[in-house]
Formats: sequence, C-alpha cells, structure tokens
Amino acid sequence: MFNYSTSLPQPLGYPTSGDIQQLLSLPLNSLLPLFAAVFNERKIIVQSSSPEKTSLFIACLLEAFAPYEWQHLLIPFLPVKLTELTQTPTPFIIGVDPSVMQLIDMYDVFVFVDIDNGTVKSNDATIINSDLQIFPKKWITSLSTVLTPLYSTVPSISSQIKSQILKSAFLDFMTYFTQDIEDRVKLIVQDGGDFNLKEFTKDFFIFGEGRKFIEVFSRTATFDQFVQKIERKLRTRGIAKVKRKPSLMTWLNISKETNLVDISTATVVTPQQANPPVFTFL
Repeated sequence: MFNYSTSLPQPLGYPTSGDIQQLLSLPLNSLLPLFAAVFNERKIIVQSSSPEKTSLFIACLLEAFAPYEWQHLLIPFLPVKLTELTQTPTPFIIGVDPSVMQLIDMYDVFVFVDIDNGTVKSNDATIINSDLQIFPKKWITSLSTVLTPLYSTVPSISSQIKSQILKSAFLDFMTYFTQDIEDRVKLIVQDGGDFNLKEFTKDFFIFGEGRKFIEVFSRTATFDQFVQKIERKLRTRGIAKVKRKPSLMTWLNISKETNLVDISTATVVTPQQANPPVFTFL
C-alpha cells in the first residue's frame, strides 16, 4: 500500500480528491501534455458540464503535482459572472462550465482541457508538444509504460489498485529529479554560498537529458517556492540560511506607506524597514 498526501497551496478549504484515477478521464496522449503544461505554468482552463467533476479533476491534478505546489491563481469552478478572471496576466488553473468558453477573450496563450470529451488543446498549436519536450524521452516512456495498462477495458484492475498505481507512478516520476534538486540545494546551503540560478544549473544533469528540463523548471515560481521550503527545512536542522539574490523590488524607492500586491500569494504587502526582504531568482 502507498501512503500519499498533499495540500493545496491556497487556503481554499478544498480537500484532496481521494480518487486520483479521475485523471484517467483524459487519454494518456492528453494527460501527459497537460501535466507538462502545469510544469510550464500555463494558463489552464478546465471545462466540464459537471462542476463537481471539474473541481475533482483539478484536485487530482494537483495531487499528481506533489511535492510541488501550484503558486498562482487556482479556482476549482468559476461562476459565470466572474469570467473576467480568465484575463488575469498571471498563470492560472480555472474550472469552468462549457458555456463560459465563448465569453473568454483569447488575448494570450491558453491550454484548454475538455474532461467530457477527453481533449487537451491550445490556441497556440505549438505549445502542446513543446511543453512535453522539456521532459527527457526516457522519463515520459517510463511513465507511459506504467500508466498504459490502466486504460485497458479488461476489468482486471480494480479502482483501488488503479488509484494506487497512479499515485505511485507520478510520485516516482517526481522523486526521480526532486531528490537531485534537494541534494544540490543542501550542498549550496552547507557551503554558505550565494544562491545563484546560473550556478545552480551549470552542472546540474550536465551529462544527461534532464538539463533542458531543469533549465526551464528552475525559472518558475513553483521551483522558487520549493527551494525556499527546502531552505526552511534545513534551517530547522541548524544549517545556516542560504544567501539569496534580492528581487527588483529591493531596488525600487518605495515609501513605507506604499501598498504592493504580492501576486504569488495574493496578499497586500506594506514595505517596512523591519520587514524581511522579498527574494526571487534573477
């Protein structure tokens, strides 16, 4: 039996799905590109005629994404009157009713997921394949080999076993490179050096196919948050805090009374002298 748990990055009070096999609503050749789109932090719109089905599918998708956490706007099911939220300039995952699709302004690149019809498309036809190509072929082949039998029509695999296999497959996939990231960050912290993204990636997977993936993924908010989580964990063990390069915000001449919106956490920030600096990768 596999032990598995995850948490949503925003305090929405929304539970984990408990039934990750809802991901099988999409055929494998659609599920894997969607998974890649999440890693690339795309604007993702999930539609179904059933609000419950849409919300449950999104929860399953985030479970498969663990131990990483989605850092942007997340709405399991969007009321029609709030359709304008699909115009936000940041990445998002939003569930909608099919009737909303005709109201969406195609101002940017979107990934559209139709659960009822099992399709994943985009208004930019090139990104579906290009997103998937950031993963080394052997990673995708290994994941596909494990997941393909779950789509069999032969009733030899129970729902419970399917859920266990899905959880294990995605967890193994994520663990493959996550452990390397953790080890690399730990070495930097222990050495007391500056956390520099270029330094981090220069010899990461240097002889392997994974270099392209880490170069893309390391520039996402998801990666930044995960590294900070590793740092916090290491600090609790008595390891010195790693130095971080300051964000552009620290170069701005901002008065103490100025209010800023931190889009990564959807909170209003009032800069003060005593506040810790906001950090990011440059």
